Amino acid sequence: ADVTGVQTCALPILARVREARTQKYARVGVIDREGNWVELPKWQDITEPDAEGRRFVCKKIGGQWGLIGADELWIVRPRWDALREPDGKGNRTALVDGLWGLIDANGSWLVKPCWLETSLPGEQGTRAVRAADGLWGMIDADGGWLAQPRFDFEWLDAFSAYGCALYRDAQGVGALDRAYRVDWQLPCESIGPLRDGVATVTCAQGREEGCVDFLGNLLWMGKKEI
Repeated sequence: ADVTGVQTCALPILARVREARTQKYARVGVIDREGNWVELPKWQDITEPDAEGRRFVCKKIGGQWGLIGADELWIVRPRWDALREPDGKGNRTALVDGLWGLIDANGSWLVKPCWLETSLPGEQGTRAVRAADGLWGMIDADGGWLAQPRFDFEWLDAFSAYGCALYRDAQGVGALDRAYRVDWQLPCESIGPLRDGVATVTCAQGREEGCVDFLGNLLWMGKKEI
């Protein structure tokens, strides 16, 4: 096999390889720091192991995800169409038949699939979720409601470490405070997630872009290079 990429993380190392026979798709295996195979490449994708050696795996392109233990035996056979990143407790959102739910590190449902969209986990595992009626709400790490769905936004993010949750609606972009009140708003068309307290924004039908901080201060704005 020809190694096409290596993700260096905690031991063992995940290595993405392309099978020389087919050259059709890459599979993922596990190697040690000396480059010896710990697990031959047989997965299309795989997550890092948790403290107990459990890993979520996908066997083929477009296939479903399952959960294996440290012994590589199935804990939960493939059943999830997609998975999102976990929070600090190991809980993550999972997609089945077009709806998102919440599972724990054992693959058990905390909340069965019922949401149209979910954000990545934010501070303390909070997540923004879009209910079946199209309204957004906020849940805690275990799926309990922090704010029932009532926000008619196009997009809502989870709470960041800066104490705000970014959103986008028909009037522009802005942020909610911890009391779920609009803290600030700008007449922009899109906003990205916060990175180090700063998010990118676009205006003028995408012809201008800039940066805004978590307090809503526009740091700069200029013509977007094409």
